[in-house]
Amino acid sequence: MGALHERYRDVPAAPPEAAPDEFSTYVHLMINWLEIDATARFIVREKVIAYARARPFYRWMYRTVLADWEELRDLYAAHKLLPQRYATDMSLDELRLAAATETPI
Repeated sequence: MGALHERYRDVPAAPPEAAPDEFSTYVHLMINWLEIDATARFIVREKVIAYARARPFYRWMYRTVLADWEELRDLYAAHKLLPQRYATDMSLDELRLAAATETPI
């Protein structure tokens, strides 16, 4: 969160450009990036991007995530926020094991 705050000092904090508060806006910079990344593994990336750009809400966050895609990817990877291994890369046995594993929050 600190790195995002350093990068984006003045974020909007009200719909439709952003989330209802500053904290949620920063959180959604992560969520929206992950959402696009994960969805693009199943749907043509250009369609996912077009869909994100057309959303009538979180407009600033989607624009920012798309404009700063690589920089945010590198930031999230440096802070170990990105999945090290996607579920789509796992075998059925590995998925069953992952589903049965309790991860403490």
